[in-house]
Amino acid sequence: MDIPHSDILIIGGGASGMMAAVAAAEQGARVRILERMDRVGKKLLVTGNSRCNLGNLNLRPEFYYGAPQTFIGQVIGRFGVTGTLRFFEKLGLAWTADEEKRVYPRSGQASAVLDLLRLAMSGNGVDVVCSAQVQKLGAGNGCYTAVLKNHLKYSGTRLILAAGGQAKKDLGSNGSGYALAKGLGHSVIAPFPALVKIRLDSPVPRGLKGVKFQGGLTLLADEKPVRNQSGELMFTEDGLSGIPALQISRHIHGGLGKGQKMTVCVDLFPDLSLEEITADLEKRFDGLRHLTLEQSLITLLNKRLIGPVLKTGGFNSQDSPSSLSAERIQQLAGILKAWSFNVSGTRAWNEAQVTAGGVCTDEIDAGTMQSRIVPGLYFSGEIMDVDGDCGGYNLQWAWSTGYIAGTSAAAGL
Repeated sequence: MDIPHSDILIIGGGASGMMAAVAAAEQGARVRILERMDRVGKKLLVTGNSRCNLGNLNLRPEFYYGAPQTFIGQVIGRFGVTGTLRFFEKLGLAWTADEEKRVYPRSGQASAVLDLLRLAMSGNGVDVVCSAQVQKLGAGNGCYTAVLKNHLKYSGTRLILAAGGQAKKDLGSNGSGYALAKGLGHSVIAPFPALVKIRLDSPVPRGLKGVKFQGGLTLLADEKPVRNQSGELMFTEDGLSGIPALQISRHIHGGLGKGQKMTVCVDLFPDLSLEEITADLEKRFDGLRHLTLEQSLITLLNKRLIGPVLKTGGFNSQDSPSSLSAERIQQLAGILKAWSFNVSGTRAWNEAQVTAGGVCTDEIDAGTMQSRIVPGLYFSGEIMDVDGDCGGYNLQWAWSTGYIAGTSAAAGL
């Protein structure tokens, strides 16, 4: 029985795989996608809270981690947000950007972006094979062969590995691409969850579960600042969530792995200095002598936060605020500006938005996404050791690398 052959065989039908397929097919290549799930683009549908934050107008290498900044800069320099928007506009995308430069489809629907990609693949003759779980890849006789779990085989003159990372297994990213890459001679930086809720070594969060507030976070490693973020935060039963927590999460793994003490300081008043909040408390307490200390903080803090904050500093909530010395007021202000918690880790893989770690980029040509080890093998998307901040940077990486891999593979035929 003849093995179905295509010019370009793509493993993975996520964002980067679909982009690679359309880009290659538009160059005249015969393209086939092998997708493990029962349909392509499942993870794309949940991005940007199902609105699809497909990029950011403020695109710079410093928003990415893992690979050297020079590698990342070359990639997004060749195909960045401008190229991405032109590509999607050609497919029919109407887009808008918010005040933080995050780009969304004007419809506010991630499904609309997926529809455009699926129509583009269909219109360019891309063959999509779903429920195709690749077990093994082979190279020889000028082509690549993919062997599926059901023993079916497919071959291609060029191969693009776009199998994703390890975040959100239920949406297709189960880490299987790493074994395929290793089988072809590539090395893999140990993956770990990124953009994920953080866990605190404290009983405090459990009693505050669901409390939201605008605040700041400072992550410390052995008491040295690692990263600062601010925005909306929320206590969970075992820690913190919200974009600031997600942003600092990728730095926790490395610190704990090195045996460092990881601490997070919560700033409940990021818009005020320590001196300003101290002066505010002094004025407030002087005018509210008839109330208890707990009552005097109502409207200043979320009521559920008052008790835990006072308990942290050893304050009696029923004392009169007039009984506090200047030193004790300053101590309370210090807690409001830097409420300290030890960090025990992060949540598990299925709660992570992206994967940190992956195929080592030293083994990949940034100009073409082609393997430096195996000619005719290309990489795109999250399978590589690159992860970005929230705000459209990870999808932009998928578009950039997918487009470069697809056009480069087609040009090499």
